[in-house]
Amino acid sequence: LLRRVVRGRRSSRSTSTTTTTTNRRWLRSWLGRGGPRVGDVAPAWNVLAVPGGLTRIEDLLGHWVVLYFYPKADTPGCTAEACSLRDRVEMPGVKLYGASTDFADSLVAFRATYALPFPLLSDPRGVLAQRYGVLTHFGNRPVARRSTFLIDPRGQIARSVHGVVPQTHGEEISQ
Repeated sequence: LLRRVVRGRRSSRSTSTTTTTTNRRWLRSWLGRGGPRVGDVAPAWNVLAVPGGLTRIEDLLGHWVVLYFYPKADTPGCTAEACSLRDRVEMPGVKLYGASTDFADSLVAFRATYALPFPLLSDPRGVLAQRYGVLTHFGNRPVARRSTFLIDPRGQIARSVHGVVPQTHGEEISQ
């Protein structure tokens, strides 16, 4: 199947060119092209944080930052991941942000329902996720893959974790 997708031919299961295009898009995002590596300067952002309004990475220089991406608020896996981080990550001086391609109104409800003490970043067009190399698509909807970036006080990527297990993510990050 991967050979067919890479060569741009249609899958034997589908005769739709749209499916082939979607498969190519998925494969490119799955390979993680374009994401920052350890030691790189963290890609800039200027996105809406719930709560707090517009947030820029430049405002966070001088602090350790944990930026975790999740696909969709208020789904079982994303809820388990957010609650795991809420319950296990207690690092003084570290700023924790969750980011998804959800609109701000759904993030307000998600944050209130689960009493999340950290801000959630709204990235409905997937610009932030694309800059960090974690943008993929679910049908026509852009979503972020589960990934976490630790950004040092100078604004450089200190660590990245991809393909996390939602239930144990908080424990993994706090170590």
